[in-house]
Amino acid sequence: MIHKKYLEQAARIRKDYLGISNDLLEVTTKFENNKDSIENTLQELIKIRENSDTYVSDSDYSSDIMEKLKEFEEQQHIIENIYKPLNDKMEKLKDEESTLFNTIVEEYPNIQQQDIVIEIQDYVKEKVNQ
Repeated sequence: MIHKKYLEQAARIRKDYLGISNDLLEVTTKFENNKDSIENTLQELIKIRENSDTYVSDSDYSSDIMEKLKEFEEQQHIIENIYKPLNDKMEKLKDEESTLFNTIVEEYPNIQQQDIVIEIQDYVKEKVNQ
């Protein structure tokens, strides 16, 4: 019923989605490593605060705090640099999926949306699971 070019686009979107999902699973380890590093930095900040009375000057105290905050910010940027490209790809796929579905609905006004979904799902399951 639905033209093969649309079904193939849907299958490609699904394959791309699965690839990105796998990439997200792989970066989980990197996130865990960074999480530990961030937690260590936070603990060091707490120690600095707890030992604030041992600092000779306010500038030394401020300097140590700023150094740890800078480390924290760098660790945050590492996470963002890993996550953002994958998130951007997911958003792009979401937009492609929405556009494709709307195109199919417009192209086939006599087919109910639920029937469109079923046909696409069946085709995608067959092609992606090969």
